[in-house]
Amino acid sequence: MVPGHRRYHRSGPASQKPDGSGPFSPVSDVALERRRARAYRPRAQTRRPRWDDTDASATHRRTRDRDRTETARGAGARDHRRVLGDRDDVREIARVAEETYGGVDTWINGAAVSIYGCLEEIPVEEMREQFDTTVWGLLYGSLEALDVLEEGETIINAGSIVSDRSIMLQGSYSASKHAVKAFTEALRMELEDEGRPINVTLVKPAAIDTPYPQNARNHMDEAATVPAPVYASETVARAILHAAEHPQREVTVGGGGKQFTLLGTYTPELMDTLLKAVFGPQQRKGEPPRDTESGLEDAVGDLEQRGDYEGYVAESSLYMRLRQRGRRPRKTVLGVGFVGLAYAGYRAMRRRSR
Repeated sequence: MVPGHRRYHRSGPASQKPDGSGPFSPVSDVALERRRARAYRPRAQTRRPRWDDTDASATHRRTRDRDRTETARGAGARDHRRVLGDRDDVREIARVAEETYGGVDTWINGAAVSIYGCLEEIPVEEMREQFDTTVWGLLYGSLEALDVLEEGETIINAGSIVSDRSIMLQGSYSASKHAVKAFTEALRMELEDEGRPINVTLVKPAAIDTPYPQNARNHMDEAATVPAPVYASETVARAILHAAEHPQREVTVGGGGKQFTLLGTYTPELMDTLLKAVFGPQQRKGEPPRDTESGLEDAVGDLEQRGDYEGYVAESSLYMRLRQRGRRPRKTVLGVGFVGLAYAGYRAMRRRSR
């Protein structure tokens, strides 16, 4: 599930700020201009840094990314906020990017907001508000990008693993991400049919440790959280940056997310049971709901990078590293997790049948 804030878009040289807290962020929309961003870098940073430094500790990685964030701020990154559900505001984003940086060569649509609760308990008006941001904001951004992108440049749309398989208690969010996938696939085919060489990529994150559940509208009687396995926000940032420089059709962020989609594809009934028995309860935090505003009405929070997930958070993904190096993960890498998920589903079915 991709993290997001309700209505706002940031535009700027996103490749300078990969830590998820600013212009290049899995928690905000981005108009990314890579070539000028490279020109802004100090001479010592001309070589593209490696984001897959597996020998670096998590602490070192966060410190390194903080340093790069400060470099971006000093290099002219611009914070430009607009309402994404308004097409005129989305046009303004493109205008500011053109005026400030001379153009855009990668456009990333990533804004989203979720609603927790059973579908019958959620007002339809709230679902419409959610679709305004998650679907219409992305659609406006993609269409506007077609007016400013040139041959070989890229649109990256943020979907989710729930673009492939819906999850209970986030049915409206799942529906919106299904719409994102459908729109992205149709746009890609139409551009190919017209012979327009613009790359269109769908990025599908698994559960990510950001303030996503805190910023969601919650109709449950408990505080909301995300189900395991959970990944650090940097995993999404690295995946998006890699897709911006290495065009690809679709990217699933996190091996756990890939297992989720495979199980839903090949054993849908088992996945239904697993979702009801495991993933459903895991979205309830076991404490009273937070008495805070949600991102459904307005922007909330301060674009924080990390959330308050209390379990284990994977700082990287072996599956992603293998894919980014052009290797297909061995069957054993996915198979172990697939068997684990299947066994959990089997145990859940046994408990329900007793």
